[in-house]
Amino acid sequence: MAEPFANLKPGVQIVAEEFIPFARELSALVARRPSGEAVAYPISESVQTAGICTATLTPAPGLTPEQEHECRALALRIADELGVTGILAVELMQRTDGSVVVNELAMRPHNTGHWSIDGARTSQFENHLRAVADLPLGPTEATDQAVVMVNVLGGSVSDLVAALGGVLAADPGVRVQLYGKDVVPGRKVGHVTVTGDELEQVTARARAAAAALMGGDDE
Repeated sequence: MAEPFANLKPGVQIVAEEFIPFARELSALVARRPSGEAVAYPISESVQTAGICTATLTPAPGLTPEQEHECRALALRIADELGVTGILAVELMQRTDGSVVVNELAMRPHNTGHWSIDGARTSQFENHLRAVADLPLGPTEATDQAVVMVNVLGGSVSDLVAALGGVLAADPGVRVQLYGKDVVPGRKVGHVTVTGDELEQVTARARAAAAALMGGDDE
């Protein structure tokens, strides 16, 4: 077998990443203020479809307490060593053996933390502002046993505000956040959040509401 990149012209530079077999993607969200106080949110599972985050499940199903603690501790340590002020999202790959490896860092409120707006005691946006102002940080616990956020991607529904009535009539417990963006196919234009006791039921409700806003059937 030929060596990788053997046909590259002399002087051409590349960036290559190690292939890591993984089972799923996780997100560890933390907030840190300049004085050093830091808090960690429950670990979320990030559901990817064609390279786009389409949903998050919080807390990540199937994580043991030890794995949850490991992920939170890792994110808090990274935030401390980097001297982060505000929100830091640590995107993780969970290997097939259960261990995790850092995939990406985002030093800002992050899409994988949008569930916290309607599903946590303090949203990532509020804690980001508290941290920047060096104010005491708010509690990060989820408000229910399961919190599912599903992104609304641009589809056949052009007037999302007009579509809200039908969505909320079908399920008054759904919380909808619209971003005020022009609807472009595949673009993140909002998200829905549902909380409850049963993960499967909560997931089904969130997906149905998002599908209605996108103009497609719930998959």
